[in-house]
Amino acid sequence: RAVDIAVYEWDDFFFGLNDPGISTSTLSNNPILLESFMFMDEYQDTAVTHMFASPIPMANYQRYVVAVVSANTDMYINFSRDPAYTFNDQQSTAQPVDLLMVDGTWSENGWDGYVPTIQLIMGPNNISVDETNVEIKPFPVPASHILNVPMVNMVNEGSLRVYDMAGTLVLSQDELQKDGNVLKVDVSSLPSATYVFHIQSVDGRESTFNVVVGR
Repeated sequence: RAVDIAVYEWDDFFFGLNDPGISTSTLSNNPILLESFMFMDEYQDTAVTHMFASPIPMANYQRYVVAVVSANTDMYINFSRDPAYTFNDQQSTAQPVDLLMVDGTWSENGWDGYVPTIQLIMGPNNISVDETNVEIKPFPVPASHILNVPMVNMVNEGSLRVYDMAGTLVLSQDELQKDGNVLKVDVSSLPSATYVFHIQSVDGRESTFNVVVGR
């Protein structure tokens, strides 16, 4: 099943949830960025991740909404009462923490005290040129057994570190196992998920990229 990951602009100006002028009428249903994520059966009851393929230019004083959108009536996106936003709700400038869109209509009050268990992780994008960073395009993606990593612009000696999205080291090679100019990485022991690969060569060049493992 495919779900969409969308970013919307919310043009309404308001101080917080207690502002009587708050309105979702200016929250467009036309996303400024839209990407798809394929949800496989084996992902059931697990946390999954998606990284946008392109950076998002963001303007000061502009509100944005990041949403997971599904038209599948048999898919339930997890909600929970566990996240505690009580402090936010008690403030005079309390901000929306979850919005709900049903049939194209937005609500700024969420749904019955539950919040979606979705986490957005943001980081600055460096627009300068990093001459020590090497762009690498591994294949196949998703990978199920052997991942091939082209190493044309990197020397043979170096190390590989693989991390899950929580930052835990799950795989490593202190000596790169290359076949010619291709690094072979056995990912068969890794559960289906997205991982961060970091390659560091002895000449100072490095590359970081994401790989989806799926079966």
